[in-house]
Amino acid sequence: MELRRSSRIKARAMTRPVSPFLMTATRKRNHHIASHEEKEQKEYEEVMRYKFRAKPAPFSIFDDGQTGVPKKTEEGSDEGENSDGTETEKRISDIESKEESSGQKQCP
Repeated sequence: MELRRSSRIKARAMTRPVSPFLMTATRKRNHHIASHEEKEQKEYEEVMRYKFRAKPAPFSIFDDGQTGVPKKTEEGSDEGENSDGTETEKRISDIESKEESSGQKQCP
């Protein structure tokens, strides 16, 4: 019976309001906003502090003798037999012959 009585008392008791802890109250903002000239001056100083140091190229690259883009030969073309565009010309002539026979032009 005491348990019931204590639960009733807690239910009837007033709640105490607690204000939420908002992050905006503790946030600090920068009061000084840098102008365009100040930003450029800061960026210029960073660039001047940076020193570019190129690393030497390894000599093993130049030992092969194959530097740059390899030259294509007539014998070893990778595009096949009709690399000069004859297949395309055949298609165009076939389309033109079909147009002449039907009498209408097709839209590309």
